[in-house]
Amino acid sequence: MVLGASAGIGRRFAVNAGRAGAELLLCGRRADALESARDESGRGVPCPVDLGSDEGCARLAEAAARFGPIDAVVSSVGSAPLVRIEEMTLSGWSAVLQANVASINAAIAALAPHVGDGGLVLALSSESVAMPRWGLGPYASSKAALETSFAAWRNEYHRLRFGTVAVGSTVPTEFGRDFEGEILGTALEVWTRHGLAQEAFMDADELARVLVGIVTTLLEYPGIGAEHLVLRSPSPVIGSSEMMRAAAQV
Repeated sequence: MVLGASAGIGRRFAVNAGRAGAELLLCGRRADALESARDESGRGVPCPVDLGSDEGCARLAEAAARFGPIDAVVSSVGSAPLVRIEEMTLSGWSAVLQANVASINAAIAALAPHVGDGGLVLALSSESVAMPRWGLGPYASSKAALETSFAAWRNEYHRLRFGTVAVGSTVPTEFGRDFEGEILGTALEVWTRHGLAQEAFMDADELARVLVGIVTTLLEYPGIGAEHLVLRSPSPVIGSSEMMRAAAQV
């Protein structure tokens, strides 16, 4: 079951998993996008749901019961407002925590009884948890909460394997689709000045293939858990190559 299969990394994961032979439940809010992902992958059952509601989580559980038991649940669900932390409103905090923490945990609670023993529950987190970026403080905070909630699942629900995957900058995705030009320009400048902007991003399809490989391998070895992985570009940060060349000439 792929949560967030309609776009971005979730869609690329679903497409590549389907092409590799996985039987899929494709979950997300946009039915047309899920159908498109199914057509691209060649297999899969679209399950349009809104995880922000109890009804949506109940529909997930119904789908899992109908097609299960589920071997793995992979979530790429997330929302990323670009805003200075002092300007974040109470409603804004509620929205990002709802999308990135509460809805995912509610979905897991609904799905857990329908996942086979030793099954995987993986959620994409962000490298910004360890390296918060200007303008993405609420987003990083919500991902930190997500990682902590998964540690709680590991402590309390031993029948399944729970893990998070911190992902670095990746394109193409819909991560920054709502970022406004003026604040984005400032953010890029600050990220570069702080050494947080890399020269190259990861490719979403390549990243998805790596994730499919990780999930496939873990399913083959139920005695091994992957509590937290970090996948990020090996490229240097912007400006460091020039600094190294200049240092070498001294």
